[in-house]
Amino acid sequence: FRRVLFRSLAQDALDRGTAITAVVISTGRSYEDSGRTGAWVEQIKRGMRQSDDVGLLRAGEIGLLLRHTTADPASAVTRRVQALLQATDDRGGLGATIGFETRFPGRDGGAGIVQAARARVRPFRTGR
Repeated sequence: FRRVLFRSLAQDALDRGTAITAVVISTGRSYEDSGRTGAWVEQIKRGMRQSDDVGLLRAGEIGLLLRHTTADPASAVTRRVQALLQATDDRGGLGATIGFETRFPGRDGGAGIVQAARARVRPFRTGR
């Protein structure tokens, strides 16, 4: 998935006339904990539409590319994903961040969408 593919998928959707939202979740996990992050990716995928993409951007960072989605629906998605992470973090107390950026066809490009989502993060805590 990685950032280059993410950016390419984002630009392709914009070129096709589709509004998109990128969601970036930083779990704070290292490579040693990548199994848990990978499990979260799979759980998130099960709750997403087939048109959306979910994958690891880098160690401890999950990216979601939501097609046909603007800020309000994206905010609801981020709340659901946050609740999932909070409910399934068996280690407890993980400090994480989640942020998103919306782009519109004809007005915006896909370049920098991941960085923009990272810049708009808000913290949350996982664990029971």
